[in-house]
Amino acid sequence: MKNKLEAKNEVEMPEGKYGKYQDYEIESAADTLMKAKEIQEDGEKMKHVKTHMEKKMKNTKKALSEISSIDDLKAIRKEKMEESSSDDE
Repeated sequence: MKNKLEAKNEVEMPEGKYGKYQDYEIESAADTLMKAKEIQEDGEKMKHVKTHMEKKMKNTKKALSEISSIDDLKAIRKEKMEESSSDDE
């Protein structure tokens, strides 16, 4: 009986004109690439994006190396909240 239930839950998607990808996935990817191209062509914007991305990557690496428990995550959140409030002043 269990095998019959499992088989009913499996839905096989027919392959469309983009193979295993749905139309919206391809359209979204194309839109993303077009927007990325526009950003890359704007030198001033790219300068700011690069700075932001470097900061974001640094924070991500730092977070991954520092977080090993919920308490670590709470401490980092508290630190970020303090930074945020000091930036507002």
